[in-house]
Amino acid sequence: MGPHARLPRPLLHQVPRLLHPLGALRDVRRAWRLAQADAARVRAGHSVPAPDTVLVTKSSWAYLASGYRPGEELLANQTRHDINQAQRRKHEGLEPA
Repeated sequence: MGPHARLPRPLLHQVPRLLHPLGALRDVRRAWRLAQADAARVRAGHSVPAPDTVLVTKSSWAYLASGYRPGEELLANQTRHDINQAQRRKHEGLEPA
């Protein structure tokens, strides 16, 4: 069954005609958003890049928190420890505990 198998017959015949205008609408929206971004750059006193310009952004990351609650952090640390121990035993050829 195709993706349009459950559509009513009249709508099934209209799908190809509907898809083209939707693609054109997406193109118009994209152009509008780019124009809005360019206008915001000008208002902020920045230059508008040429259309063929590739913009590269540089950022840095900072550690804020692990996202664990206290009990979850304990459980994660214990699990990490158990995995490390199992890998060490396997590497040394020891039987699992």
